[in-house]
Amino acid sequence: MTDMGYLYEKGVESEETGQVILKTDSERAHQYYLEAARHNFPRGLNNLGSFYQLDPIYKNPTKSLEYFNQAIEAGYVKAMFNLGLCYSKGFLKTTDRDKAKKLFKRAAELGDHYSKLFYVDMLLNGDTSNCSEDELYEANKFCREMIAEEE
Repeated sequence: MTDMGYLYEKGVESEETGQVILKTDSERAHQYYLEAARHNFPRGLNNLGSFYQLDPIYKNPTKSLEYFNQAIEAGYVKAMFNLGLCYSKGFLKTTDRDKAKKLFKRAAELGDHYSKLFYVDMLLNGDTSNCSEDELYEANKFCREMIAEEE
């Protein structure tokens, strides 16, 4: 269900010819994501949160927040990153850097690569005078982990 929603959300083109195989269809994508959410599929909940964040027809920050939180409760780490991104960029009509930092940190501790990057960026490219020694140590640790992952 989640995969079908994604296919309808993004559409599909032939890699060889560029011909459209499946046209984007927001309504069908929405229906598939809703069905996945009804079954409490964590990735489906996350994708529905993203859909409500990005789709121009269905854009609804309140529902986006609701579904990201449900995905987080279901243990979907990528939803922590996505919600952190929403808070850091103000996609939920408000910016909350503290909530974003906490979400990025939590997801980073669970191994999410992008969350490590964003957490480190928030610490080192923001006002470092507000960072504790523990936070700076943790940023260093995440940097070392990311380097080790690349080797």
